[in-house]
This record gives sequence, structure tokens and C-alpha cells, in this order.
Amino acid sequence: VIASPVISKLLGNISIKKSEEFPAEPSGAPAVGRKLQHFTSSDRGFLPWERRKYFQALLEEEERLQTELSYRSDGAAAGRKLQDTFADSLRYVNKLLNGQFGFTSRKVPAHMPHMIDRLVMQELQDTFPEEFDKTSGHRVRHSEDMQFAFSYFYFLMSAQQQLNVSEVFDEIDTDHSGVLSDREIRTLATRIHELPLSLQDLTGLEQMLINCSKTLPTNLTQLHLASPTQEAYYDPNMPPVTKGLVLFCKPITERIHKAFRDQNKYKFEIMGEEEIAFKMVRTNVSHVVGQLDDIRKNPRKFICLNDNIDHSHKDAPTVKAVLRDFYESMFPLSSQFELPREYRNRFLHTDELQEWRLYRDKLKFWTHCVLVTLVVFTVMSFFAEQLILLKRKLFPRRIVTRDSNPERV
Repeated sequence: VIASPVISKLLGNISIKKSEEFPAEPSGAPAVGRKLQHFTSSDRGFLPWERRKYFQALLEEEERLQTELSYRSDGAAAGRKLQDTFADSLRYVNKLLNGQFGFTSRKVPAHMPHMIDRLVMQELQDTFPEEFDKTSGHRVRHSEDMQFAFSYFYFLMSAQQQLNVSEVFDEIDTDHSGVLSDREIRTLATRIHELPLSLQDLTGLEQMLINCSKTLPTNLTQLHLASPTQEAYYDPNMPPVTKGLVLFCKPITERIHKAFRDQNKYKFEIMGEEEIAFKMVRTNVSHVVGQLDDIRKNPRKFICLNDNIDHSHKDAPTVKAVLRDFYESMFPLSSQFELPREYRNRFLHTDELQEWRLYRDKLKFWTHCVLVTLVVFTVMSFFAEQLILLKRKLFPRRIVTRDSNPERV
């Protein structure tokens, strides 16, 4: 284990101070006071609590912590360091999303089944193609993985759809006539101006439309799309406010973009944790029992038990037995996809299963061929005479007589 430089420096200073306060005694001097001996695990001691191992659990816990600390090293030194790759991947994806959509607070999605829209996932992979290619190249968890649920859901929540002025016009054109009336123009004014509206806001909007109609081609303001019952405007100089006029009137479109802004591309709803139970299962038996009893008392739609058991601990088999009892109580009937208790799955990958099935089919085919051949030879050997008689009966021989031909020499 590589000692931390700061800790080493502190211990060195303490040792120097102690040596100054208590100078070393000569070697021949008798021992003064009580001297603490080094503890050895093999020495059981003579005190009652030492012989009955009242503090054995604490000693084992201390030994386990020391074992875990032995894997840690100084960051400046070139040593082995255990990392939480899952948390690192979350931070990595969060950094990418901040660069793409801006900074915002993001939380880890719930540990539960997720329904994925293929079109949204395709768009996500098209947005970060290199990052997903790197993730596909990692055989195990990596700090630069595109964490699946986190990246998918926050992309779905952050993707923006650019404002379409044509859709805004259709929304305001409530009578679907293709031309905005005075009442609909007032509705447009309320969307792009602050309330309450003033006369200058309305007249300014109308003046913008009049100015745009003078500079734009006449086909953008023609009345062939308008209904015959169109109402007249209060201002006689007001042209028909068609969709083409609004789309190509730059002052109007700028105000619409400023007022409406971009909208979320996909619909979503943020749910609470009322239907989710997440429990971190460790090696403490009583704590695990309490967690499982809480799930029994408060049933949820989705339950996640995260295995954080120290399988080398002596209580690990007890924790596993408690978990198995919990599963048996919650799901007493086996699923149709589960193997019976006396069976184990021989294959880890599907290609291995397909190869075995192909070999089994070939073996079955050739076995059947050999059996059929043996049956045929057996029947022919035992019933050879009967088969010959049957053949003569069904296919009698024809006797051919040769008559003398007088013409032959």
C-alpha cells in the first residue's frame, strides 16, 4: 500500500514531537510503566470477552475495511485504483448533454424496465455516432460509455423542435379560411405582445402587414384561398392576411419566433417514485430482513434489489437464503420461461445453442437412416423365401418359344 504524502508528513511530525518530549532511555534502564504489546490474531487472550469473542464481528469488519483500503492508492502514484465506472459514465453522458442542450439538473432514471422508441434511439445515435461506436467497442463497463437509460431519456426530454410559422398560422386561423380576420389578427397580437394590448400594438401590427404586402409579390396576398363570406377589415388599406403574407413578412416572423420559441420535440411526463422500490442489499442480515419486510408491507409495481453482498463474508449464505425465501413468497409459481430445478442451462450464447441444435438434428437424421436400413435388412433376411414367392406370383415369368423360320438359311 502506498502511504499518502500528507498522512506520512503528519505522522513524521508527531514522532518528532514525541521524541522531543520523551527522550530515549538507556538500554540498561528498567522498564517504567505499562507497555502495550502488539496484537496477534492467533492470541485469543485470557479475558472473558476475549475468549467468548464478543468483539469478533468488529475485528472482522476492521479487517475487511483494511482489505478494501489496500486497493486504494495515491492518485499521483502509478498504482491500481478501483473506479465506479457506472457513475463515471453518468458524468460522461451528462457532460455531453450539457454541451448539446445546455446545463440543467439531471437525475438517474429509476431501476426498472424501460420502453424504447426505435426512432428516438436512432436519432440519439445519429446525434452522438462516435460516442456510441466507442461504447460498442467496450467489452465491459467503461467510464466513457453512453449509459443507456440516462442518455435516452434525457435526450428525449431535451430534444427541441424548431418553430414552424405555418403551424402557428393554422392554429390562429380558427375558421380555417386561409385568411386571418380582424378577430384572428387580434389573437395574433395577444401572442406576440405583452398584455394589456394598446391601440398602438394593433395599428403597428396592421401597418407591418400593409408594408409587407407592398413589397411582396401579389400572388402571396391573392384571394383564391379565401372563402366567399370573408369579412371586410376596419382599415380599407389592409390586404388579405394570407399564410404566404405572414410567412414572408420578416418583422412578423421575427416577433413570432421571439414569442413562441422552440418546443419539445417529444412528449414526456416526469413521474415520482411512488411505484418504485430500490433496495441496496448488503451482508447485514437484520438490515436485509427489514428491507424485504418493507417491500412486503408497501408493495410496488417495480422492485429492484441491487446485489452488493460480500460473498466472502460468513453471513452471505444466510442473506442468500433470506432472499430466496422472499422470492418464493412473492413469486411462488415458476414462469414458463424458467427451467425446472433439476436442469441447468448449458449454453451462455445463442450461437452455441444453434450449433448444438444443428448437431442434434443431423445426429437424429442419420440415426433414423441407420435404423430404417437395419429394419429393411432384417425383414429381407427373415422373409426372403416369402418375398421370392410373392415376387413370382406378382411377376410370373414368360416362356418364350422359338419357332423355326423357313426363310432363315
